[in-house]
Formats: sequence, C-alpha cells, structure tokens
Amino acid sequence: PVSFLLAPEARPGLVPPKVSLTLPQLACRSGRTQLGDIFGELDHAFGLALKAHLERRTFLGLAARASDLPLWELLGADDGLFELQDGAFAIGVFGLADAVKFMTGKEAFADHAAFGLGVKIIEHLAQKTARESRTLGLRLILEETRSARIEEEQPRRDARLFPELKEVFRGRPEPLCYSPGVRFPPQTPLDPL
Repeated sequence: PVSFLLAPEARPGLVPPKVSLTLPQLACRSGRTQLGDIFGELDHAFGLALKAHLERRTFLGLAARASDLPLWELLGADDGLFELQDGAFAIGVFGLADAVKFMTGKEAFADHAAFGLGVKIIEHLAQKTARESRTLGLRLILEETRSARIEEEQPRRDARLFPELKEVFRGRPEPLCYSPGVRFPPQTPLDPL
C-alpha cells in the first residue's frame, strides 16, 4: 500500500499504509554468513517497494484526472484529501533487532558489533531513500513500521518459509513476534535510565 502525507486541509487521522520491508526475511534470504549479501537483498526489496510506489502514483494520477471515477473526491477535487504532487511515499522497516540477531547470532543490545550492523542497515536504507528521492523527483521517506498485527502475523508466515528463523525467538515469551520497527524487543532487559 502507498502512503502520502496528508494535504494541510486533510481530515486528521486518515493515513494510508506504507510499503514495508520485513528485515528478518531479507536476512534469511541473504544467508547467515554472507553479511555483504544483506545489502543486495535490501537493494532488491527497496527496488520492489519503489516500483510499487511508482505504479500507484501513476494509477492515482490517472484516477485524479477523471471526475467520473470514485477516487476523484479523494485525489482530484480542489479540496481533495491527498496532495499527489507534494505527497510523500513511505517505505517502512520492521524487525531490525531480529534481522541482526539472525545475521550475527547476538542481540544488538548486548553486542557492539551486532548493534553496528543494525546501524549500517538503517544507514544503507536511508542513503538509498535520499538518493532515489533525488533521482526520481519523488518525495520518499523511510520510517519504522509499528503494527502489532504485522509484528505478530509475519513471523508465523516467515517461519514456514524460513524454519531457521525459529532461533531468533529462542528465549522469548509467546506469542512470537518481530521486534517493533527498529526498536529492541519489548522484553529486552534494558535499564530505561
């Protein structure tokens, strides 16, 4: 799904979904020992997310031109809900701590090198977002995806495709869920002070 920043006159609370990257799944696809391959997988998945945004922008742009189509009220009317020209397209990420644990075998909060890998992954995606935004003239934003439903349902699907992901959840309470966005899992033994 595509996400736009709402036009200033838009009704508050209406935020369409974004295209999100499941970082643990990309880590599994890259292979545990091939740390360089995670960046190739990130680039591939980012390209797919970008393609989805471009196709949606084209479709919605066409729909905004025809006043007899249902989307006219949202997109084309003078008081439309979304501003297509200045809208921002969001690419979300979630499960960073889980991807890092899969790649390194260590928790990011407990190991400096694992934490550094997490930072490199997000830096890579942020640089790619900025580069593609400039190249395409499209306002892209990178943000974390925080959705309890996704964080709980996606691990079950991924565990069927990638049984080796079960190691990531060892020692965590049920139900198994991915870490929220780019944050540590909720049960992480960290002192908030």
